[in-house]
Amino acid sequence: MNKASSMKKKPEPEQLVELIEHWYSQSWGQPLLELEKAMIDEALASSFGYYLLQLSVSRKLQLFDNARVQHKFQCHPLGCDSGRYLRSDFDQLPFASDSLDVVILHHCHEFVNSPQQVLREVERVMVNNGQLILLGFNPWSLLGMVGRGSRVMPQSMWHNQWLSYRRLSDWLALLGFQVKSHQFGYHLPPFMTANGQAFCTKNKHLNKLLTQLPTGGFYFISAVKQPPAMIPITPRWVAPQVFPSLAGVKSHISGSRIRNIKKENS
Repeated sequence: MNKASSMKKKPEPEQLVELIEHWYSQSWGQPLLELEKAMIDEALASSFGYYLLQLSVSRKLQLFDNARVQHKFQCHPLGCDSGRYLRSDFDQLPFASDSLDVVILHHCHEFVNSPQQVLREVERVMVNNGQLILLGFNPWSLLGMVGRGSRVMPQSMWHNQWLSYRRLSDWLALLGFQVKSHQFGYHLPPFMTANGQAFCTKNKHLNKLLTQLPTGGFYFISAVKQPPAMIPITPRWVAPQVFPSLAGVKSHISGSRIRNIKKENS
């Protein structure tokens, strides 16, 4: 009964997306989104290539404005009216293998049944040395505690999987990604965000320290897909064969010589 009642409280996918999009437009989500965009813009400043893909849990967010990549796409299971949007599941992307240079993974892996499959699909479509930008909600934060506590409400958006930075970095390493940098953001509660964030922005040393504290509401990961390791094929050395007949002759001759030398010395 408890399991059935909890399943009834979970909103449908369309309703869940609308709740998430509404949350990003409110006092909780707006400051967090501004911090996320600042980190994404900084990471995209050094990105290059021909094709970029954004996978976001929200259809209303465009996070690649400052990217210098030529062709940019967005995918979402519900689709969108924008010409850049493709209707596609996150775990079955309509792109060829080894075709994308940059992928932005914005929280969508946390709202699916199999986040590992989403990461595997992202690894499949990315080229070697391609850049992955991943953002996730931090379970070990004030926002994480509030989210887990409010998921019992029918109109809550927090029906997600709380995946820690450690777990994501381990999964990425298994898939052949190397984490180049990571940060944390949104450490302050909402009622302190406006004043507190302004103070942190002025104090660069404090701001840099906060981005490394693992208590922020979200984590930011910048990773690179590594080419598969080449295993050198070493030659297998075979011991030289010794023919018994020649070996016997050699030992016999050398032995006789030694015996003759000993006789002469005596």
